[in-house]
Amino acid sequence: MGLSRETLHRRTAAERLRELRRLVREARQRQKAAEKATRARCRRLKAETRERIRAFKAAERERLRREVHEMREAARADCAAAKARAHDLGEDVIGRRKARVEAQRAYLAATRAAAQHERQQRASVRARQRAAESDDAVRRNLPDDLVPVFNAVKASVRGGPRRSRTEAFLEWSAENPGEVIAIQATRAERAAAAEIAAHERELRAAHRRKTRRRSAALQEEVPF
Repeated sequence: MGLSRETLHRRTAAERLRELRRLVREARQRQKAAEKATRARCRRLKAETRERIRAFKAAERERLRREVHEMREAARADCAAAKARAHDLGEDVIGRRKARVEAQRAYLAATRAAAQHERQQRASVRARQRAAESDDAVRRNLPDDLVPVFNAVKASVRGGPRRSRTEAFLEWSAENPGEVIAIQATRAERAAAAEIAAHERELRAAHRRKTRRRSAALQEEVPF
């Protein structure tokens, strides 16, 4: 006696259900394998990032050491040249004044007074301009790798009558290379962490999309 249609239908549905359960188990196994592979890749990426950061720190320390040495050498050369020019100018002025001192004493006194007043006025204007130099103006005067360092310490950078805020910051960075490296390293670490976090978010989103597609496919295949 043959099986009834209802019995055949139930058996077919049962077999289909078993097959769907098998597919679900396989999907879960593939999901676990994918998650395991992703975690391993993230660990490798973090280790590689740490190595890159260490190499970056070492390179930055060496670069800053060279730049500090070059700035100091340039400052010494400028000072020597300025001293030589001042000496030559002084000798020239003294010689001319000795030759004309008797005939033009009053004229020279008035001229010196007027020149001194004008220099004081110009120095006062320049001092106010240096002290009031804006953050954007300082940034335009700096190399790109020092801009983030300035942003971190700009509140404490002050100009004065004899130096601008740019000069004050460059002097500070030359005197504090360790803090400069630390700020730059922190920026690099944050950028690496943001990159890793973005990658992990992308993986999670892809996994969610894949899971939703599989669930939708299973729902379409289950008989009602």
